[in-house]
Amino acid sequence: MPTLQHPIIKNLDGMKTQFVSTIDTIGTKNVQKTILLSTSPYNRELQTPTMISLDMIEDTPDPKLFQSAPKAVCVLLEGQFSSNFFNRPIPEGINESISVLPKSKLTKMLVFSDGDIFRSDISDKDGSVYPLGYDRFMQQTFGNRNLLLNAVDYLTDDSQLINLRSKEIEMRLLDKGRLVNEKTKFQIINTVIPILMVIIFGIFQHIYRRRKFAV
Repeated sequence: MPTLQHPIIKNLDGMKTQFVSTIDTIGTKNVQKTILLSTSPYNRELQTPTMISLDMIEDTPDPKLFQSAPKAVCVLLEGQFSSNFFNRPIPEGINESISVLPKSKLTKMLVFSDGDIFRSDISDKDGSVYPLGYDRFMQQTFGNRNLLLNAVDYLTDDSQLINLRSKEIEMRLLDKGRLVNEKTKFQIINTVIPILMVIIFGIFQHIYRRRKFAV
């Protein structure tokens, strides 16, 4: 779920990813880094090589194993990038005089840790292509398409289209992890406490009326 108010992800729905990895950033001069997308705190990081099997779907995950700091999965880089060809000799066979720029002009770059974030699934029945961001198993459309459009507009300095496309909808989603771990607590709060409050109020009102109208 996007959480920042950056123009690329502002007011977007959740993103659909597959086999997402993490991104580590380092300090680079003249380059500003902004983490646009990150995982939820309920994640688990595995070091490669790791065996993955479809049988894992049948296992019930242990919530204690999925408690970690959010991991970056999309980073926006803005600034001047050093050229990979600076201070390198010109290849043989090129006789023209070429001036290699030491660094780029002010530019922008988006780095995603999942190559399938902009890939559409194909129907097994008729071979048609599903809309970008559509999950055929959940039958739900995520915000991948709008993310791609906003990214292209931002990288081409066309932010006006982003503002027109953005929706002013504030989503207040429930924390599913807390719902599972504190289910009994919330049930007591929503059922037992209101009844107790009514009983206490009734007793207080009865005592008050007896004292007020007592002869």
